[in-house]
Amino acid sequence: MAIEVDLYSDTVTKPTAEMRRFMCEAEVGDEQKHEDPTVNLLQDMVAELLGKDAALFLPSGTMCNEIAMRVHCRHGEEMIAHRTAHPIHFETGGPAALAGINVQGLDGPRGQFDFAAVEAAIRPDNRHMPRSRLLWVEQTSNLGGGSVWPLEKIRAVVDVARRRGLSTHMDGARLMNAVVASGIAAQQWAAPFDSAWIDFTKGLGAPVGAAIAGSREFIAEAWRCKQQMGGAMRQAGIIAAGGVYALRHAPLPGRPHGRPRSAHDPRSHASGRERSGHRALARGGPGGLHRLSLVDRVLFDHIAIALPRMADAAPFLCAELGGEPDAGQPSGVFAWGTYRFEGGGSIEIMEPAGPSGFLHRFLAERGAGIHHVTFKVPSLAEACARAESAGYDIIGRDESDPEWKEAFLHPKQALGIVVQFAEPGPPHAGSRPMVPPQGLPGAPPPVTILGLRMRGQSVERAVTQWTTVLQGTAAEGPRGELVFSWHDSPMRLAVEIDPVQDEGPIALELASRRRLSLPREPHPVLGTVFRQVEM
Repeated sequence: MAIEVDLYSDTVTKPTAEMRRFMCEAEVGDEQKHEDPTVNLLQDMVAELLGKDAALFLPSGTMCNEIAMRVHCRHGEEMIAHRTAHPIHFETGGPAALAGINVQGLDGPRGQFDFAAVEAAIRPDNRHMPRSRLLWVEQTSNLGGGSVWPLEKIRAVVDVARRRGLSTHMDGARLMNAVVASGIAAQQWAAPFDSAWIDFTKGLGAPVGAAIAGSREFIAEAWRCKQQMGGAMRQAGIIAAGGVYALRHAPLPGRPHGRPRSAHDPRSHASGRERSGHRALARGGPGGLHRLSLVDRVLFDHIAIALPRMADAAPFLCAELGGEPDAGQPSGVFAWGTYRFEGGGSIEIMEPAGPSGFLHRFLAERGAGIHHVTFKVPSLAEACARAESAGYDIIGRDESDPEWKEAFLHPKQALGIVVQFAEPGPPHAGSRPMVPPQGLPGAPPPVTILGLRMRGQSVERAVTQWTTVLQGTAAEGPRGELVFSWHDSPMRLAVEIDPVQDEGPIALELASRRRLSLPREPHPVLGTVFRQVEM
């Protein structure tokens, strides 16, 4: 079969069969009422990608540009841009016709100008002259041969504009090309600007659409312009899904060409300060508290399942899977017990105690099932600080017990599952070995608890939660899922990305040398799907 390669432009790409299928199956609603879940998801993804408060899906990049000019400028004011800028040459006089502004073109090699040129171009406060209002940067520069502006150069020209009271805007039609070429995250490129946008048809392979991001006030005004200019749509999720699919497979910070980097890669999500601090903690260096008997790095410790009676779990976990009862105790409004498995991994069982409490509410609302995942951390304070710096709220922080300090990510932010941080102390004096009910058959061959398979709606959020905050190593699984693992921990998390399905656990995965007899549906007692997979 002949292979056709057309390198004339990145705009001639055609959607793959997978992208077409994804678009056809997209969940839709009325975009103008903010009821289209796929459009809403795409806007959230772009806002997060560019580090802005909000974003707006638009039919084209040209509309992004024209709306930016209208929001930032009044009629008769002036925009400063390179003389090769897209609005000057390829938007049919839009700056004059639609925004009513003047454009002053600057010279400079390969579509770039320097801070001195900006300083010289800003008009004096003179009523005979147009007022300088907006600085425009195109990254990458199309007529500049696809040149990538250096980040320090961008910061320098923006600093001049800010000092002189100008707004700033980045035409990021091909921003993701700059991300791949430089290894610098899109958020860093966009950070200096008041507004920025990306095009899903250029370099990302989607058939239509772009999205602009900025402050909530900027986006509110942009919506008015979108409505006025005929850009407001109805069931737009079908075309927005192309952008969602494109971003899922785009080169993200620390994930070139859609493949997650190892956590040990120097360009991974964790900052250099975080990584060096974590290494110091692990070896007990300055600023670190070395716990020889505890944990020196983040460990995925166990999966917790809630059910009305702990004893009801034993026939399956002990007799069928060969779990070894380890320890358990009452704990205020609930009791817990742990089963460890010879092949690796552990499951905690929880039952409510007393007349009321959070487990009573959980079981009443959802029934038996997976309640949370627990990660042991060397320092609760450092884990919480990483989470907060990534935008998470911390709840339930309790450091009153030196033997078990704990905190939780806010459940509404944590990809559909409760995530517990735990800084352990020496073994709890109150813990005691669990005793399974009498009369159970002997343990079968070893089972390994491989971990949890989950569903998430956003690659960015999954990588932020499990890599940036919890310092897991990311890899791509055989079916395109993201697989997060932790050194010295036998368990891992596999996250399938689906922008329209609810986030949360799919199945608890395990492996064994023998074929296990597992129900296809959630276990009738444990309320959890158990799935056997190959090691």
